[in-house]
Parts: sequence; C-alpha cells; structure tokens
Amino acid sequence: MSRSVVALVGRTNVGKSTLLNRILGKRYAVVDDKPNVTRDRLIVPVSWGGRELTVVDTGGWGLDAASELDLKVRHQAEVAIAQADVIMLVVSASDGVIASDAEAVSLVRGAGKPCVLVVNKVDHESHEARVSEFYRLGIDTVTAVSALHNRGIDELMDEVVAKLPPAEPEVVYPAGSIRVAIVGRPNAGKSTLLNALLGDERAIVDAMPGTTRDPLDA
Repeated sequence: MSRSVVALVGRTNVGKSTLLNRILGKRYAVVDDKPNVTRDRLIVPVSWGGRELTVVDTGGWGLDAASELDLKVRHQAEVAIAQADVIMLVVSASDGVIASDAEAVSLVRGAGKPCVLVVNKVDHESHEARVSEFYRLGIDTVTAVSALHNRGIDELMDEVVAKLPPAEPEVVYPAGSIRVAIVGRPNAGKSTLLNALLGDERAIVDAMPGTTRDPLDA
C-alpha cells in the first residue's frame, strides 16, 4: 500500500515534536522548552492500524510573526498541509485557546482536508475539563492527549487512520538505493545544496547559524 500523508501542525510550543516522538515510540525530533526548536519539515514513516503513513512534523509559528524566519517556518507548515491527506492540528490545554490557535484553524480549514484537533498537555484527568473550550474553534473531531505521559495516543491515531482515504497500491522502487549524507560546518550552504538537489524548499535557508536542528530525510 502507498503511504498516506499526515501533517502535524500548530503554533510554537504546543508539543508537536514530543507527540511525534511518542507516536514513533522513540526520540526522533529534538525537544526543548525553548520555542522554535523544530523548523524544517521532519518526514518519518509510521505504521498504524494496518496502514502505512508518512507523518510530517512542522515547526511552530507565531513567536514573531514579523520575522523572516517565522514566515519561513509557516511556509514549511503550509507545504505540509497542502500535501497532507489528514491534518493533526495541535493545541495546548495548559494555555487555552489563544489567537494563534484561531489563525492555525483558519489555515487548516482553507485547505479543505480532514482534520483532528489534538488538545495536548491534558496530563491528568483533572485537566480534561479544559478541553471543552476548544470546541469553539469549530473542528468536529477533538481528541485529548498527553504526549508527555502517553495518554490518549492510541485513540488519536485510530481517529487519524479512520479519516484516511482508501489505500492505493504502493510504488516499488529499485533495490539497492544509495543514502547520501550532507554534512559540514554551520552556514556552509548545506540546506541550499539539499534544496537545489531536490528542486524543492525542503530545508529552511537563513543567514542565522544553526537554522537546521533536526536530521532531514529526503
């Protein structure tokens, strides 16, 4: 079966990368309390409920809407949304509904794709009452999880799989494919080279050193 694409989007610091790591059952994406740790799209294969998925983690936007880097991070999220079959829009129960969440909902709704609103950071049963306010964002499917404490992950993924289109036959590529790593010091132009080879803005390019934080598969 071909892989369906699931985009993981939302504003900064709602726990998208922690959620991705929990879905994978291992540490893959870099997680830090500091905002904007994830910037490029992280594309990883996941098997769930008999379906083969490609989950795309994206950076959070909204920290500084006027900054060039924030605009680039948002663009990466928009690309992921455009390519997705299903969208997981992540929000934070501990913060409640804020303006950036409503902005994210507008972006997702404009794509016309099936969506699951993931209310993360419901770390204890006593926090479940906080979920109700997120229904006013207008997303039909709302699921409460705690990525940190592994609560509600199975139910979330079951909801996602239920929204997927029927599987198509998988494209089989020749055996013996070669993997190539692009390495070098900061600001040597690795991301620019990767984008040129792919013919796609796969990695964010910025003059600030250390823009790429996670290893990228392409």
